Amino acid sequence: MKLIYAKLWLKKYIKYNHNNLDENKLNRAIINLSHRVYKSHSQRGHNVRQSIRAQLVEYSKAELARYDVTFKRPLKVNYKNRFRYPSYGIVKLIRKLIWSVIRIIGIVILLLIIIYILHV
Repeated sequence: MKLIYAKLWLKKYIKYNHNNLDENKLNRAIINLSHRVYKSHSQRGHNVRQSIRAQLVEYSKAELARYDVTFKRPLKVNYKNRFRYPSYGIVKLIRKLIWSVIRIIGIVILLLIIIYILHV
């Protein structure tokens, strides 16, 4: 899902539910939308998802202001940049390499079994 479609969904949700809007349901909707946008996003990481969520929260605040809806507790997004060790990419690369080698060995063993059965 693209971010613009998520914003349109939020706009529609707020439009039809602004009379009896529950803060927890709106927060849950924003979280679900941010996950859907994040999955289709090309970048990965916690900060990317949280920045998407922050954009959706800001958009929903603007939409809520159009209908004069205020909450006792404001919608908030708290996140900070997390440090990722540079070895994370290397570990992922090694895992992929090992799985590739295991698959190739499995295919070779399967072919050897088939050749053995055909020659007997």
